[in-house]
Amino acid sequence: AFDTGHLMSDPLQGITRLDHAINIGLMLSYVSLRAGDLVGVYGFGEKVEIFRKAERGVHSLVQLQADVATLSYGKGETNFTLGLTVLLTKLRRRSLVIVFTDFVDTISARLMVENMQRLSKRHLVIFVSFLDSDLITMSEVEPNSLLHLHESVVASEFRREREAVLKKLGRLGVHHIEAPVDQITT
Repeated sequence: AFDTGHLMSDPLQGITRLDHAINIGLMLSYVSLRAGDLVGVYGFGEKVEIFRKAERGVHSLVQLQADVATLSYGKGETNFTLGLTVLLTKLRRRSLVIVFTDFVDTISARLMVENMQRLSKRHLVIFVSFLDSDLITMSEVEPNSLLHLHESVVASEFRREREAVLKKLGRLGVHHIEAPVDQITT
């Protein structure tokens, strides 16, 4: 499941978060299809963009690639209530759902957490977000000016809020992966 909201259009290492997610998702799809698993795709932002029912066989990778190619970068906030509720109604059997998304702070993540919890009651959910190395650098660098001190404090607060959200997701039964984009593999 790919979040296409505006946060996913932010670049990491010169490529948007959404494009990184699609690349990782397609590689994971290929490995899963080769192993004989069923794989589907879902895209949502302000509205649901695509839903491809899970299919078996490497031949279905071509259709998955075509489907994710239609995903567009959203300009608005992700509607997690709509997106994850629709996904929940479309999945008929217990499934492994890998959600590629991002959030900024605990306030913007509140609806995301509530809807992830609802999804995790019926399905095994893995929450994947990309760790921004610039955020880590800003929070750990020794400030040498008032501006750098301000940046460091804000970056540290963002990191604390992200950790709080990820811990809450973990307590709710949602598994999470948060790592730099070059360290997330199948």
